[in-house]
Amino acid sequence: MYNHNRQIKLINTFKEKACKVCGESQPHRLFWWPHHKMIRHYILRYGKKTSEYGKIKPLIKESTTICKNCESDINYAILINDDWDPRWPKKF
Repeated sequence: MYNHNRQIKLINTFKEKACKVCGESQPHRLFWWPHHKMIRHYILRYGKKTSEYGKIKPLIKESTTICKNCESDINYAILINDDWDPRWPKKF
């Protein structure tokens, strides 16, 4: 049961947010780029009272909200060494 609540907590981090590239605003399609894996790990793995849980806010502040489609476009451009679209977040 706690895992379901933590997944809802992860989705709630996207409230009132939209993709910076295309404007997609459905929270289940959004992604924290480039720190989504770490944010997801800390939210799903640790409870609110742990010190690791405090690492989430700085990671979210450093990240940009993008949707899964734009994230795949970015990864494809990196893979084929294509030009960087100016609408995309900065390279890391």
